[in-house]
Amino acid sequence: MSDDLNQNGGEKTILPRTIVAGLDGLFGVAAGIVLFLLMVVVTVDVIGRYIFSAPLHGSFEYIQIGMAVLVFLALPAVVARDENVQVEVFQVLIPKPVRRFALIFGFAISVVAVAVLAWVCYLRASSFHASGERFALLPIPLYPIAYFIFAMWAVCVVIMLVQLVRYPRFLRKPENGE
Repeated sequence: MSDDLNQNGGEKTILPRTIVAGLDGLFGVAAGIVLFLLMVVVTVDVIGRYIFSAPLHGSFEYIQIGMAVLVFLALPAVVARDENVQVEVFQVLIPKPVRRFALIFGFAISVVAVAVLAWVCYLRASSFHASGERFALLPIPLYPIAYFIFAMWAVCVVIMLVQLVRYPRFLRKPENGE
């Protein structure tokens, strides 16, 4: 088995297993902590609401923030494992000699799309920071969460750029089904 393109859970990945495992570990632990905190918030809110008639102030916004953080913590690991959604409807219609180029071109378009999403998130976070916008019920500014979302998109762009550089060699591997 090549050290460059290893197996990860039985599936081929573009990045080496050590990098994928490191990203899984880092973001997985962080996501686990956030999920635990979400469970605590919901538990405190439910107990407070139904037993003491005193719900947790701002629990809905805490849950919204936690869910956003949870989703965007998982995003880099999903991208690194190459488990993002891919639609290959027209792949069989493309002639085999052109197929590799089309796959690389499609992957490059994906990198550009994610980079645009990162840029839009950066602009949005900057506008939140400049305006001082806050959550409705919590005395917390919006911009840290928006910058966090931007940072996760930026990490995805870096991962995808590394994958794009490695992608042509990955496609040449005979175990890839081509």
